[in-house]
Amino acid sequence: MKAEQAGIVPVKSGAEFDALRAHWSEMPTKVKFSSAADSPEVGTPFGPIYILLRGEETGGQLGLYEQFVASGTGAGAHHQTTEDEVFYVLEGEWEFTAGTEVRKCGPGTLIYAPADATHAFKSLSPGKPGRMLSWNAPAGHERFYVGMGAARGSGRNPHDVARNDYHVIFTG
Repeated sequence: MKAEQAGIVPVKSGAEFDALRAHWSEMPTKVKFSSAADSPEVGTPFGPIYILLRGEETGGQLGLYEQFVASGTGAGAHHQTTEDEVFYVLEGEWEFTAGTEVRKCGPGTLIYAPADATHAFKSLSPGKPGRMLSWNAPAGHERFYVGMGAARGSGRNPHDVARNDYHVIFTG
């Protein structure tokens, strides 16, 4: 199912995003078993992202995503001002930048980018997408993925949407 069908819709402002996170923090957490096959999907220019855990399910504590990234593509240099991000490589070869370090990474590598740490990634796997888990704390990055797709379709500048609505700053 598409993320929008699961009720994961873009926010209209940073204030709305902050209010949504505050609302989630009042919600109870619950046990959940999840797989990509039964999770909401977000289409991106790089490949699909499956939302395994989201703010509504974790009391706003974290969001967890399985990402497929086409070879030669990835996310340019950016940072989140209000959340930490962790990546765990499952398949493929990658180039990750975190802070001032640039590394080639393969399966089993974990990368941690605290709030305000500039980071970027690119899948280097020839002929097939790279696959990784990523999670953000607090939750909400699932809205960012959906919001960026909506921005592409609306003519809004994606970097303005990222900064103003989701506290994500692209620097590259």
